[in-house]
Parts: sequence; C-alpha cells; structure tokens
Amino acid sequence: MPSVLSFAARGFDLARALVSRLRLLGLERTTPAAVRAVQEERLRRLLEHAAAHSPFYRRRFGGRTPRPADLASLEPVRKEEILGAQFDEALTVPGLTKARAREMLGSARRTPFVVATTSGSSGEPALYPFSRAEWIEGMAFQIRAATLLKPAGWTWARALWERPRTALVFTHHPIHVSTRLRQSYTLGLAPTLSLAAGSPVASQIADLAAFQPSILGGYPSALGLLAQAQLDGRLSIHPFLVVTGGETLTAPARARLRRAFGVEPHDVYGLTETLLVAVECREHCGMHIFEDAVLVEVVDKNGRVLPPGEQGEAVLLTNLFNRTLPLIRYEVGDLLTVTDEPCPCGLPFRRILSVLGRREEILKIRGRSGALVEVHPFAVESPLEEMPGVERFQIRAEEDGIRILVTTREADQAAFAARARRAVLEALAPYGLDAERVRLELTDAIASRHGPTDKQRRV
Repeated sequence: MPSVLSFAARGFDLARALVSRLRLLGLERTTPAAVRAVQEERLRRLLEHAAAHSPFYRRRFGGRTPRPADLASLEPVRKEEILGAQFDEALTVPGLTKARAREMLGSARRTPFVVATTSGSSGEPALYPFSRAEWIEGMAFQIRAATLLKPAGWTWARALWERPRTALVFTHHPIHVSTRLRQSYTLGLAPTLSLAAGSPVASQIADLAAFQPSILGGYPSALGLLAQAQLDGRLSIHPFLVVTGGETLTAPARARLRRAFGVEPHDVYGLTETLLVAVECREHCGMHIFEDAVLVEVVDKNGRVLPPGEQGEAVLLTNLFNRTLPLIRYEVGDLLTVTDEPCPCGLPFRRILSVLGRREEILKIRGRSGALVEVHPFAVESPLEEMPGVERFQIRAEEDGIRILVTTREADQAAFAARARRAVLEALAPYGLDAERVRLELTDAIASRHGPTDKQRRV
C-alpha cells in the first residue's frame, strides 16, 4: 500500500496533533456546564462560517445566521442532498470542488486536504474533505481516545519502553477513513500487524499466533470468529487490551470476547463524517461522546429531539471541527440511547449507553394479524449468540420474512436445529409474528457477506 505521507511529514503532523491533544486536557477536568459552554461557542463559530461561506447553507438558513439556540429549528441535512449535486455549493473553500476532492482521494502526494470516503457499497462513495489543520485536530481526538483506552497502571513511558504489539482486523480498503487514520500514525515505533477482516480466518489465526499481539482491535464480527477460535483451542493469544469498532457490539458478543481473552473489551463509535464520536472508558458503562468535536442529537421518527435515556430512530450529527464541508444536523440512521448521568471515571461528557445499529437494518416480518412487523436484528442475534454450539449465523431478509443460516459442529443436527429455532421464536414471541415466516436452516458453510470495507453485513 503506498504511503500517503512521507515519514517526516507524518511525524510533523503527529507532533502537531500531540500539542493539540494537550490543549484538550483542560476540558476533560471541568464540568458538564463548561463542556456545554465550549460546545456552544464552537457551534456559534461553525454556524457563522457556514452562513458566510457556503451557498448551500446560506440558502438553507434563509439568508440569516442562526444562533446556537436555533439549532433544533434547523432542517436536518441528508446525505443525498449535501453530497449529490449540491456538494460544491456546500463547500466553503474557494476552488475546492468534488472533482478536485476526488483527485486528492488516496493520493500518494501530500495534499492540502485529506479526503475521507465511505465504502460506496450502495452507490458512488461519499467524499468528506478535511483541511490539513482539521485532520490534525481529528488526530488529537483519536489520541485522547487512546488515553482513555489504556488500562490502569499503563503509562506512555511504559508503552515506549515495552513497545506493545498491536494487531488490527479491520479493512485494507486503501482510501477508507480508518486506513487513512492508521497511515497518519504509522511511524514504525511499535510493531503492528494489519489484517483484512474479510481474509480467511485460518490465515488470521496463523498470523496472530505468530505475532502474539498485546493489543487486539477489529470489527466485532471479525473478533468474534477469533474469540471462538480461542475458546475452541485453535488460537492462543493474550492481549491486555481489546478494542472493537465499525459495527454494533452486542452484549453476547461482548461476553464472548471477555471469555476468550480475559479482558473487558472497549467499544468505539466513529463515522467517516466526523471521525471519532465516542469511546468507552475503563469503567465500561457506555461510550463518552467527544462533545467538543461533535454535537449529537437523538431524535424520534418525526425529528423531535428526545430527552436523555430515550432510544431514538435517528441521530443528527454536527461536526464542530470541520469547516471545509460543514455538516450541521446531518442525519444518520443509527439507533442510539444517550445519558447525561455522570460516569464514575469523572469525565464530564455525556455517554452513549447503546448502539443498536442502523435503521435500514430493521427486519420486516409478517405478523399473525397479516401486517408487517418491524424487528431489530438484535432480537434474532441475541439468542443465537448465547446458544452453545452455534459457530456462525447469517440473517437473510426475504419478501415478508427471514431465513437464518446456521453452522454448527453438534452431532445431532436435527435436535440442534429444533433447539435453535425454538430459541429464536421464543425471543420473537412478544412481536406476535407468524412463525412460518421465520425459517432456520443448518448449513456446512456460510458465504461471507462482506462489503467493500470488510464489514460483515448483519442482514
């Protein structure tokens, strides 16, 4: 993979990010009221910048400059409108266009903007340009996350001395945001193994066994297969830190990782649009939202902002540090629950208590009344993830029901299939479903349904 930046340029950017990280420390030791004040000031400057320099937002705001107090009254922005034909008008930098941003995407030369992209699994990849200064600020938030992930007693001096071995099982897509971030930090100071999550599990096991990582990170689906291999005795590694991100980490999946590796995993919530959003601290009671980087609004299906503690139907994100392409109340279909209750760790940031996935993953299954019933995949996944003997499973949405493929090593296949189907139907009983619409089949192998970024598709 070609390096985007030279070693010296990466080192310079990383040094600037470390200095920026030091400036963030003060806010972490204040109060929620102080965090709100900083967030409001950053929002005010963003709104003023967008109103003055973005034709898209100038029209959106009706020619006025909204105040932070007006935020809830602003119409949400959807991906298809801001990243489609109106992309150039949403930008605030003269001379920067979608065509110019596409030229810089994945460039081996140092460019004035770092362009992050989505996978493009459902069409043309979306482009998100960051100025070099904005990208470095995003790196500073990533460094903050690393300090929250480190175990008690672990110091940077110890890290430099012991040079922990890090294995990452994410994507190898060369232009994906996670790959670009890894490139920004790669200075060769510590051994790192990067594996593609979509590569054969047997080869991952062999590589990890030889590498013996002290830190293991990856998609929950990829680490889940490795955890099962560890429990089965096909893998023997002993990481002191396990980090997941990029997919939904369910409670059963978390428990399996804990059993396999002997440590409580840390979950991280990030998006291409905003880079890092939230990270789980060592108390493991939710993910802290970096509220000086992003403003998160949890809304119902009508766009009404919900109070803390209520699960939403979507989330509206405002990126507070990217002014090149302002994203103000940018709609993402994630199903979140947020709390403002204090965390024992003392950080003053609100926490995400749960991420149930994307709204578009909702299953539609015919009920006994004949009407379609909406069911989240979590309701199907949980009983299967908790059931002994299940190796892998895959949910396939059909016209008015679902088909579940399961692999197992159980000797009595028929009895196992009956138990698995009964467990799923019991979990789905409160929904009043037509049981004939839920089909479960045993199979010898399940073809991986990975997207371009090696994420395992839930449905």
